Amino acid sequence: MTSQPKAWLVAGIALLAGGVACGGSDSGGPPKSGRKTVLVVNNEFQPLTTTISAGDTVSWSWSNGSITHNIISTGAPSFTSKGTTTLPGTAGVDFFNSPAEHQVIFNAAGTYEYYCSQHGTSTGQPGGNTGMHGVVQVNP
Repeated sequence: MTSQPKAWLVAGIALLAGGVACGGSDSGGPPKSGRKTVLVVNNEFQPLTTTISAGDTVSWSWSNGSITHNIISTGAPSFTSKGTTTLPGTAGVDFFNSPAEHQVIFNAAGTYEYYCSQHGTSTGQPGGNTGMHGVVQVNP
């Protein structure tokens, strides 16, 4: 009689272990990052504000027929620009046309501001960009 309860116990433990091994959460490996696209269209970045989580990627994509633009990061924190970070002025600035794409992985939380140096301006102050500009809001 005692062998039957042991068999049920062994079967129960096996089922429990199998259920844990096949559980719904993915705790192994690196987290999967999200990706958002900002369209570079005419004289706008669409959307104006992009909200992501730390570790996510933003991809700027020049649309077909779009005139030339660049992406200049301003303020702190900053990110790698598509063009040049030599400011003020536009001497030696690279401009990009379709089809072009620029991707940045944002690993740290913060508010990242940017603008097109041909169609916008930067005051160097938070929230001071005018004309063709945008913001990437990175949440922890």
